[in-house]
Amino acid sequence: MGRPTALVLDGAHNGDPEFFFLPPLVPDPSTDPNFDPAKFDATLAPTVEVCRLTGDPRSGPVFCVANAALVFGPVNAILDLTSQQYRVNWDTKSPTLLDPSQFYRIRVRGAAGKSVLGSLDVDPVDQGIKNLRSGDVVQFPDGRTLPIKFRIEQGERCTFNADCVTQVVGAGGAIIITSEAGGGVTGGAVAIPPDALDPGEEITVTISRLDRQPCLPQIDIAQFEGCFQFTADPPLSARTHNPGRFNTDVVVAICVELPLTITQAQEGLLQLHAFDAAQGVRALPNASAAFLPCEPNRFPFPPGGLGARPGWRGILDRVAAFAVPQPAYASMVHLGVGGSSCCFSDIGWALPAKMAVLAGDDQLAALGDAVATPPALLVTDANNAPVAGATVHFRIPSTGAGSVTPTQVVTGADGVARVDSWVLAAGTNSLEAFATGIGPTPTFPIVSGPLSEGVVTFTAAGVPPGTILVRPSSGGVTTQSGNSNVSLPLTQPSGLSMQSGTGIQLEFFPAVTVIWSSSDPTGTNASVNTTGLVAVAQENDDPTTAHEVVFSALAGDVVGSIKLNSFGFDHFRRFTTLVWRPVAGAATYDVEVDFGNGCTPDTAVCDSWTQQVSQTTSNLRFLFEFVGAQPGRWRVVPRNAAGAAMTPSEFVYFRYVI
Repeated sequence: MGRPTALVLDGAHNGDPEFFFLPPLVPDPSTDPNFDPAKFDATLAPTVEVCRLTGDPRSGPVFCVANAALVFGPVNAILDLTSQQYRVNWDTKSPTLLDPSQFYRIRVRGAAGKSVLGSLDVDPVDQGIKNLRSGDVVQFPDGRTLPIKFRIEQGERCTFNADCVTQVVGAGGAIIITSEAGGGVTGGAVAIPPDALDPGEEITVTISRLDRQPCLPQIDIAQFEGCFQFTADPPLSARTHNPGRFNTDVVVAICVELPLTITQAQEGLLQLHAFDAAQGVRALPNASAAFLPCEPNRFPFPPGGLGARPGWRGILDRVAAFAVPQPAYASMVHLGVGGSSCCFSDIGWALPAKMAVLAGDDQLAALGDAVATPPALLVTDANNAPVAGATVHFRIPSTGAGSVTPTQVVTGADGVARVDSWVLAAGTNSLEAFATGIGPTPTFPIVSGPLSEGVVTFTAAGVPPGTILVRPSSGGVTTQSGNSNVSLPLTQPSGLSMQSGTGIQLEFFPAVTVIWSSSDPTGTNASVNTTGLVAVAQENDDPTTAHEVVFSALAGDVVGSIKLNSFGFDHFRRFTTLVWRPVAGAATYDVEVDFGNGCTPDTAVCDSWTQQVSQTTSNLRFLFEFVGAQPGRWRVVPRNAAGAAMTPSEFVYFRYVI
């Protein structure tokens, strides 16, 4: 893979198949298979320039001298329609005299400031110029003027692109690097290893810069400057062997421009990302970018590995970056990134990320009001540092269930994506934050393979005007693991199922002055004091009899209530808070919850029981979501400090009717 360092790059010399140098610089290319006499493009305004090289191209890789004025040009070429060619006469003695001890490179661009289409290295000799590739000497007709003639054919892909290359590749492989853009190193490249194509197979590879941001609209992770389209003609999908992909993975690379807001630690987390219709959007595994001269040592190849020899297009303009500092940018730095890919795609680079709730979950608000704390997410990288420039979307998953503004937020330097307002509907409300390529751990961040949509959900309850929500205090409560619906503090009603001799503090929303009352004014089964503290005298230890008590909070003519030890719990979702007595010597408690099957109506007498919950806690309270409209029962198994089971408690029964 690679080619001699003394260059002629055109359609007859493994370069752009739509560009040809013409005599006297090279032999007549009209018999070359790529040459099509019917396709001359006379609509262009190409330019020619000449730069001085850093050394003799026959001795190794050389480059245009950095930060040095051009020896000649850029000069607009003249159209010769009769001969179907463009031409420029280079006066080799004006304005700069050629130095016979130096070497020079002729470069042709498809338009001013656009990509280099072809290149030819030359050596001044007495009364002429030597083609360093062939050794042929072109004599100056008048002792000083060199005619530069060339042809551009219709269909040339890079003429109007500032950073682009088109090149033919066969089974021997190649390293292809785009042309220099405006003196800066902002290119893309691909290293195609030998045998990536079948013997005798050839494709025309085009790498072209895409001037759009974001590079890949399909993803929401933070993206940065440096976006290229990699294509093949005929397309890889037309291959007979391994259709749609190369035989072996290729390495794509891009020089990227980083804002100073990205940290050095985050530079090491960057990933190339790709999108095409067949493969979708995906993160490319890191691979060496040593063949692309931006920062060649970021992902160095092993000795003798892919890219050990200079690339074809790299000899045009780029490899000077190995030894010469890059131009200073007020807010940018350059960094080379490589990725392993089966296929060609639109490719850009981004910072993999994850997101988690920062604030605003599990709130209460009056129906039609916004929650007090606007929901906010924190987007971070794999090292938990905040990520700027990530896009997070927000949606209400149920039609008519409240509203959120805005529906899209881009993170700042703090990595926070916060909505301005979340207005609630009645009952339980959900707000989903979602992003392609960003989501909760452990799935995210994604550093290889397809990018999926990550979702983080906020919950809140809209309390209708003229109502009061009464709920158990959240203190000392363990919640059901594995059920994302069960979280504290509760934002909707909960049933109470409690053992005799236990108590719990009741809370309420909104914050008004209330008077507490009970459906059991004598306190036979349970009582509540003036502060909302409940004390239970009689539990439901008999599956035929419920000792139900309803506690109410009254504010004027507004009432809120909660049921204790009921066989008629009628709230949904079926959140239930269990409270039990402490057991001497117990360090933990195994909470066991069963649901009944084949039950007698209006009782908790059932033919059989199936376990729904088995969870260990050191607390004396447990919150869970019951399975259905049917009876249930629960008990706790105390365990001592050694983990040995102690005597189980009695079963306590309850029943849901919805």
